[in-house]
Amino acid sequence: LALLGGLTAERAAAGPWARTPGEVFATISREIRKGTHWDALYAEYGWGERMTLVLDAGRSASGGWIAISALRVPLWTLGAHRFAASIGAGIEHVVYPDMPLDTDPQALIDLGLAPADYMMLQAGLSWGMSFDSRWGPGWAAVDGALRQAVSANREERKLDATVGVN
Repeated sequence: LALLGGLTAERAAAGPWARTPGEVFATISREIRKGTHWDALYAEYGWGERMTLVLDAGRSASGGWIAISALRVPLWTLGAHRFAASIGAGIEHVVYPDMPLDTDPQALIDLGLAPADYMMLQAGLSWGMSFDSRWGPGWAAVDGALRQAVSANREERKLDATVGVN
């Protein structure tokens, strides 16, 4: 079904391109790590001519999860290169399944490591470039985000790179 969907899909560039109002781009993925995995959903919705609503969510095998919603706007275009900025917020549920039971909870809280729910703020920048390939038109994008917990010493940095061909 995924292959059939890919063969019938129209242009599907993700990243700094503004999504056409009312149109949706969505992808699911699974990252396999040593002895565990992370399932993720990424979706974009064209909310206006220059605004794209973004949902970035994921869940770990250990039960932790995150869901961030952001608004992305294009900044400028230089030939085939596009740049955009985003700002958003969401919630992260953190668990540490391998943490010893006798660990001091206050020490974990002070370090931003306590199993808990955190309100997260996110700021991001995106760069993308369209190109022609022998398989058809394509795109490359790099999306970076800085996430900071509102009421804890917890910070995350995320960097995604994508290459796609239609």
